[in-house]
Amino acid sequence: MYEVGAWARIIQPLPAFGKPLGLALKLWNQSGRKKLGMLHLLPWAVLLLAIAGFVWRQGRVKANTSALEAFLLRFQTVLAVEHPEVEFLGLTCDGAKLVLRFRHQELALPLSDFLLLERALPGSFSDSLKRVFEQLPMFLSRVDDLLFDEAIPLLLPQIRSKQWILENSPSLGCGRVLTKELLDDLVICYVLDGPESMIFISDGHLRSWGCRPAYIHNLAMSNLKTLAGTNGGLPLIDPRQAGARILHSNDGYDAARLLLALEPNMEEEDLVFAVPDRDLLIVGKKSDNLAELMKDVGHEYASSRHPISPCLFRVRSSRLIKIDSNEHAG
Repeated sequence: MYEVGAWARIIQPLPAFGKPLGLALKLWNQSGRKKLGMLHLLPWAVLLLAIAGFVWRQGRVKANTSALEAFLLRFQTVLAVEHPEVEFLGLTCDGAKLVLRFRHQELALPLSDFLLLERALPGSFSDSLKRVFEQLPMFLSRVDDLLFDEAIPLLLPQIRSKQWILENSPSLGCGRVLTKELLDDLVICYVLDGPESMIFISDGHLRSWGCRPAYIHNLAMSNLKTLAGTNGGLPLIDPRQAGARILHSNDGYDAARLLLALEPNMEEEDLVFAVPDRDLLIVGKKSDNLAELMKDVGHEYASSRHPISPCLFRVRSSRLIKIDSNEHAG
């Protein structure tokens, strides 16, 4: 799965490349004591050269960053004016791909391809983007035509709010997103997680594959256990630990790991959970200050890019239960 990242603050470059080396030579030339020989200066010269190399690289990073920011501004302007059906979500964490949302599905397309289009045909950038976006429906149809055997290792679950489903899924037809009830305002849905896309499973997929929703759920949960196993599974709390644990791996399935707590023999009655965002799972204890924890979760939910719920939850008999705002620790 691609990961959407954020810009890091670029350190301002230090003085020009040649000055550190010149300073070392000046010290050597001006020394009349003969105690400061070339061998004594050599370590300093090497250090100053290393600093100079760092400065030069930082200067290039700043120049490249400015050019990229200008490109992204132009790209988003063209989208807003000419292609409002395509939403720009950001860059992947490695900065190599643009993450777009089209027809409620997410795609990660190589940034280098779009940069090449702009440089090769700067006067026809809008027309070039139009041709690219005209191919998106064809790309999605190729994913929809995926054979079931090919789809099995790509299936993963996600937790979404019912409000999100209402806003992003048709109510009828082949495009309706497949869901499973989780709580009064939360559902489980399923995606095909690929390196360049995250496609939600719909009724059309079920008809094409000839399988039942329960089969999709079981396969997706099996894949989630495998994915979670690569970084420790569901993060649990040491009884001696103070405060909550936060999982933020940015793989798109941090909140979905809450589903692992619903598995048989996984129940931890002393734990409370929160999923304010798709990419955030918070695990605390009932003995914690729940009012303060609710406040923190609410802040995360309010600033979320993929909001799920501002509530706290506990697990009982493999069922998720919402913690009332008046419930006290103990």
